[in-house]
Amino acid sequence: MKNEGLEISRRGKLVVIQHGNYQIEFNLSKGTWNYSNKNGKSVIKNAFTEVGLEDETILKTNNTGIREFSTHPVKKDEFGTYQTLCFSYETEVAHEFRLANGSQDSVENTDNSEHSEVSQRPPASHEPSTTTESSDVAKGIGVRIHTYLTCYTEHPYILLKVSVENANASPINLANIKLIDIATKQGVVQLDSHPSQYHLYLKIPPISPCASSHRKLYDGFKLNQDNTNQPCQEGILYDKENNTSFLFGFITAKKWWPRMQIGYQATKRKTQQGLSTWALYHDCENKTCLSGAELSSETGFLEFTDDISSSYTRYTERQAVENGVQLGINDQNDGNEDSPTVNLNDNNTVSGWNISSENISGDLTANTIDEQVQSIVNNPSFKSLHFGGFDFIKLDSGWQKNPGYLSLNPTHFPDGMASVVKQIHDVGFKAGIGIDPFCIERKSELLQKHPDICLFQKNVDKTGSKKSNADKPIEVHLPGRQKALAILDVSHPQTQSHVRKVIKQLVDEWDYDFIKFDLSSYTSGMMSVASIVRWYDSSLTSAELYRNAVQLLSDAIADTEKEVILAGYNVIESACLGSFHLNYPLLRQKHVDSSESWHQPNGTKHRLSRYVGQLDTINGMLQSVYGDLSVDEPRPINEAIVELTAAALSGSAVFCSNTPSDFSKNRAELVSKILPLNSNPAKPIDRYVEILPQIWHLPITSKNETWNLLGVFNWKDQQDDIHLDLNKVGLNPDKDYLVHDFWMRQYLGVVSKNVTLLNIIPRSAKLLCLREEQVVPQLLSTDMHFTQGSIEILSSGWDKHSNSYLIVCQPLHEAEGSIFIHVPEEFIPVGVSAYGCEYEYSWDKPIYRITFGETDSLIHASIRFTQTSGGSKDPN
Repeated sequence: MKNEGLEISRRGKLVVIQHGNYQIEFNLSKGTWNYSNKNGKSVIKNAFTEVGLEDETILKTNNTGIREFSTHPVKKDEFGTYQTLCFSYETEVAHEFRLANGSQDSVENTDNSEHSEVSQRPPASHEPSTTTESSDVAKGIGVRIHTYLTCYTEHPYILLKVSVENANASPINLANIKLIDIATKQGVVQLDSHPSQYHLYLKIPPISPCASSHRKLYDGFKLNQDNTNQPCQEGILYDKENNTSFLFGFITAKKWWPRMQIGYQATKRKTQQGLSTWALYHDCENKTCLSGAELSSETGFLEFTDDISSSYTRYTERQAVENGVQLGINDQNDGNEDSPTVNLNDNNTVSGWNISSENISGDLTANTIDEQVQSIVNNPSFKSLHFGGFDFIKLDSGWQKNPGYLSLNPTHFPDGMASVVKQIHDVGFKAGIGIDPFCIERKSELLQKHPDICLFQKNVDKTGSKKSNADKPIEVHLPGRQKALAILDVSHPQTQSHVRKVIKQLVDEWDYDFIKFDLSSYTSGMMSVASIVRWYDSSLTSAELYRNAVQLLSDAIADTEKEVILAGYNVIESACLGSFHLNYPLLRQKHVDSSESWHQPNGTKHRLSRYVGQLDTINGMLQSVYGDLSVDEPRPINEAIVELTAAALSGSAVFCSNTPSDFSKNRAELVSKILPLNSNPAKPIDRYVEILPQIWHLPITSKNETWNLLGVFNWKDQQDDIHLDLNKVGLNPDKDYLVHDFWMRQYLGVVSKNVTLLNIIPRSAKLLCLREEQVVPQLLSTDMHFTQGSIEILSSGWDKHSNSYLIVCQPLHEAEGSIFIHVPEEFIPVGVSAYGCEYEYSWDKPIYRITFGETDSLIHASIRFTQTSGGSKDPN
């Protein structure tokens, strides 16, 4: 099979890969390679591969030695035609050793460089072995490094993988594998501008307290130079001056955690090339590579692009395939046993109330739960938040007597938990609950019965000294826990049996429909101390142990008798793809219902920033939870509007954390206007320019028309002017658009090309509806639902025969609501009629407003117009 569109050639010492979107030059004499974009601009210079052994031997492909090049056959898969190229390296001594032992090469295009000793770090504090066998391994004898580049004809990205081959008669232990590194005097990663103009976006799991989905690359910034326990799945370098991007990361995390090193040395020279520190690697946790074996790294992904959204789509598609996940959370299961079994195939997303000991006064008991549920059912203000609105009641913290067990305080739940769930079901809600199934108290009955069921401290340290407390379980302080807890070892058979029993009771006995699994015990717990922890199955890496914990939960849910929505809180997404339906953000502090919460790590703007960081990478594989919605008094009304607008545009699950029994009527009416939620997320237009995106775009399509919603946020503590460029938003700058402010119920006029919104108040949001202007009366907006016509307006349009605008409307939640109609200069309203409810109307040129009273009936309305003799446009 020929690979048309991908040309591979040998030019002296260079192997050149020519693609329509990039060019790669691999220098066989130096052991380095360069990557250039489609315009010939060098993006990566002098990259190499590095492998570290446990004895601190370092093998680099740019050290002198034997280098070989081979091409694999052209193949085809679901992504198209591709070809893999292999660049192999070993020291000259290792090459001679392998040949002397009868090993044969199956490669071509061999190039021999000058011989020198392998580069080594200073010896460890303990004395290395002096046996001949160990000394040979320390020199790299019998160790080969293979760098694989997979190139697709139809796609602009490169897949990168490294394997380590052990031809020794004895095993070797791997310390780390750097798939790609630029740590040389000539090594660099560059876009088009000075590095100070780059923005760096990193996908970092919430393990470190300072973890964030977004970071700007400041002078001298480096990542993971000291904190080697911090995984990092992917990153983007964005050149804000030229709008070009470099997406890099890993599409797998099956055996080892992906990690990165990024930074540059500050300088005022405008000629500075770019980053001087950049590497994709993972620690191998001293993984043993047996004699004759070959161990492969995780798979890396590289793409330079001027369209980051398309690049992320391709990246996500690769992640989905590699992890066996079907794209599209609303799609039905495709038979993959590891995929979620619940079908969320509707136009809405999950929503509900959170009831916990943190948002009610006193203890969480069966009586207090019933009180909150009844307040929703009986209070007229909450009717709109029940039917056609929130559909779950979820219990979070405060119900559990002892961690690790489904134990209840008998005085708080005298009739057990099943009766509480039944009461929730009886009034029309579904029931949810939150639990961390892996944390447990040291003095628990389970640990007394099975002393080795927890994670323990390692028996020896790096110096080989035995630790005095090695026979005690590791205890960690987890977010939201009052005391240190032990962590159940998921590789232990008794843990697996215990967790399965717990989940079966939650679903089959208590009848829960939704389970939120808190993975803090493994994410913030085990991962924070993994380097000093041992577990039952010592053959597992920490990444495999984490994956087993997630898989155990998914398998246990699949074994229950009913379909259950499975949510994960504080999870490492790369290890959870295909296991959870919903992903909760990590909120490290208790929420404060006041203006003081604005700048807190779990406040509105930081929560939305975290959500933005997940938006592209999740992309249908996992539905995100926006977070706990807190909008009730004493929260200022402007901040409540920001919360509601962000939640509505997020397209994700929303759970209200305010206390139902204390919820104010006017705030309840505001919440009802974003329900039911829409599962389509808005696009942050300025995502890669602003740390907190100001402009969000959500196109809306109904049976009658297509229009656009724009969320405009002022995150500052002072007034601000925000500029809207219709072309950047994705609208036609040559057309005129009618603009309506949803929350203010205000017509703002006609715009084209661009417009500047002046004096937007601090900590506020506008939800604008833009409809293309027509020459006849047309629907402008409604105040019933945030989409302004997609839910409540069943049919509408201009009838030229009767000169009337016709509307069929189904008001939401049996609440009063208004419809706004834009009337061109040439038309005057002369009559109105409506059937199905009481109504009022007003005429404030050019807006005609008709308000319908509370009803559960379908409304038919007709507004008749006359056209003035001076009209200059043809309405037909």
